[in-house]
Amino acid sequence: MDTVEPVDAETCVLLCGANNLDEIVVWVALMDIGFEVHDPPELVERIGAMADRLRAASRTTGR
Repeated sequence: MDTVEPVDAETCVLLCGANNLDEIVVWVALMDIGFEVHDPPELVERIGAMADRLRAASRTTGR
């Protein structure tokens, strides 16, 4: 079960789990909100890897 804990009027903390970290990467990215990752460090690595793939794809032209 995911939990959202308010911090102040503009921020909250999301506590969540998934079958794998890539599910969290996609799920949070689809929320279209700014966010910071506090734990685990492996999630930061997976976000970076996904960002690299998306950045590379955004440079491609229709073939």
